[in-house]
Amino acid sequence: MKNRILEVAQILFSRCGYAGTSINDIAQQVGTSKAGIYYHFRSKEAILDEVLSQPMKDLSQLIEQAKKNHFKEEQLLRAYINGIVKSGKVMYELWNDLSIQDQLQHHQINEQCEELVYLLAGSQPSESDLVRARAAMAVAQTAIQFIANGDGSIDKKIQTELLNAALRVLN
Repeated sequence: MKNRILEVAQILFSRCGYAGTSINDIAQQVGTSKAGIYYHFRSKEAILDEVLSQPMKDLSQLIEQAKKNHFKEEQLLRAYINGIVKSGKVMYELWNDLSIQDQLQHHQINEQCEELVYLLAGSQPSESDLVRARAAMAVAQTAIQFIANGDGSIDKKIQTELLNAALRVLN
């Protein structure tokens, strides 16, 4: 039941926005009562936190793996693009929902992306290294636009083009 609540909440948050979705809306779509929702989650914010937690956990794991295994730029950018693709269209909609910006900051997305920039820039990066690393991240993040403008996924050819473009900017 908990996973079904999260699935429905993702869809409704994406379609109607966080502020435009009520616990009652979620309960109706799940086929339960508001009490059934509250049995699993203390609030709508708790549902949102859980929806956001998996992509953030994936990003944290990527950072840890990159540090531990000394990922090359290509490995790091490929894994980052794959993570964006995995998160899909629903996460794109949530990132652009102004009503949840505080919750996004709570999940430290900006800090994690900045950590990726420094991993790409290398040890003791110059200003030029940081500019190129940020530009490469921006190119990789355009995967989000392909997801948003399409069916929620990106074919391998586009993923490869994004990776190659990000690597060209970096080097």
